[in-house]
Amino acid sequence: MADLKKEIQQFLLSSFMWVVVSSLSTTDIGRNMVVRTHQGVCWYEYLKVLPNTNSRKFGNCYIQAPNVLKQIVSQNLDDKYFGDWMIDLAMVHTPKHYHNCNIYLKDPQKPPKTDHSDTLLESTDGSYPFRGFVHCLVDNLEKTHGKKALSDLKRKFGKEEHWKEVFLNRENEFRKRHGSEPLKLAKQLSTQAQKWADKLAKECNPHHSKNDDPDRQFQGDGTGESLAMASAISVPVEDAALVAANGWYEEIKDYPFPDGYNGNGGDSLFPKIGHFTQSVWKGTLYVGYGYASNKDCSSFKTYVVARYFPAGNMIGDFAENVKPPKD
Repeated sequence: MADLKKEIQQFLLSSFMWVVVSSLSTTDIGRNMVVRTHQGVCWYEYLKVLPNTNSRKFGNCYIQAPNVLKQIVSQNLDDKYFGDWMIDLAMVHTPKHYHNCNIYLKDPQKPPKTDHSDTLLESTDGSYPFRGFVHCLVDNLEKTHGKKALSDLKRKFGKEEHWKEVFLNRENEFRKRHGSEPLKLAKQLSTQAQKWADKLAKECNPHHSKNDDPDRQFQGDGTGESLAMASAISVPVEDAALVAANGWYEEIKDYPFPDGYNGNGGDSLFPKIGHFTQSVWKGTLYVGYGYASNKDCSSFKTYVVARYFPAGNMIGDFAENVKPPKD
């Protein structure tokens, strides 16, 4: 744990951090704030809020605003087009309770009704186009999810947790729902997971390691393994950790509660639930994480690996180790 704390101390600010630089025009500042805040809403609504996360919707929502900005800049178009395209291409991917903010995209100079400068980490003057839209998004976030959502968003816009801590905390949040004890991070497991992630990224070839691989052993026994891949490097590694953890847990929709799984691992159901069951497996105590990327891979460009000990998904033990959610 001391090594993780050292990593955290050395960790730089998240790519979500936005700093006002004097060389930026007010137009650039306004557009950047729109993109950052829209992405923040996507992050909270589809990745952060529990328990009904939606990793696929997050991916679709997150990329829209930067894509709009890229097209506007490349074609040298004015704020009217930026606002209209945000409505047509980006806001359609947010929940409907944010759509009342579209009036501010129609009028870049329309002032906000409420002030959320603290959450947004704005500069002292706070003057830029589309400020009303930015504050409207945050206001609706608070109305829907309360003040905790504002503190989470502010932390996201500022200093982010280390990605392994993000991963660990999210898996433990899920485990708590099922009455499983929190996992502890093991340095050796993380080293092994990172080594495998690096290999997958280097070879551009996602596949599981062999159960008898020496690097799959921990304390004299085998470990469980979960993989997650993505076809683009479009999110910070902290969010890739949430996408992986959430995506595995979202398999809960196929788990046969209350009867539980009684198969032998070779049936058609197990591949649909195996990541979920390993993540919440009551008998698992330790975990390690690895992450690697390779922009030159033609298919998957990011690779996430988790190693678990003791290994879960043991045939005949599902009823004891995978309990129904408490809420």
